[in-house]
Amino acid sequence: MVVCPTSLVFNWQAEAEKFGEDFEAALRAKTPNELVQLLDSAGRFYRIFPKDVVDDNRQLKQARLGWEPKMRQSVQLVLGTFRVEFLRAVKDADGMKARFRLSGQGVNYWDILLGRNIAGRVCMVDYLGYTEGEYFSETQRRLFQQLIPGLLRGTRSKALADAELRSIQKLKELTTFLREGHDASF
Repeated sequence: MVVCPTSLVFNWQAEAEKFGEDFEAALRAKTPNELVQLLDSAGRFYRIFPKDVVDDNRQLKQARLGWEPKMRQSVQLVLGTFRVEFLRAVKDADGMKARFRLSGQGVNYWDILLGRNIAGRVCMVDYLGYTEGEYFSETQRRLFQQLIPGLLRGTRSKALADAELRSIQKLKELTTFLREGHDASF
């Protein structure tokens, strides 16, 4: 029989509930620095892109550095438009989650999948939006499988990698046109 030291035993239920309360408080107080501490952007990135492929690919490593702050900002912007209420901690086949109700221009629920960041803090690794019906990482993975299939497979060709990264830049331009209402340009 193996006995774990008390310091290594975690109470996921209590930690998930504390995360939920802290996350809701950070959003309500509009304190971006506190919110950033509750997000594991690297963990989310590796749910989209396999870590072994990223570790072997200079372009994906560089893309991760630019992607992480944009994803943190995106979470803040999306959640900033809603009243966010922590409901409860739940555990299912995917792992431990904090469930939230988002209300504003409609209602949605998010199950935030929890994990531990590099410092060991409980944080958001991914989220499942009920209206979307899938994890954010799944949606992003499908998008990137179409935009950068060579990079995801670990293709070593610099020309292919550069071409695929340019396609992501075009996606940014399209998104900007759509967001700003420039339908003809889009």
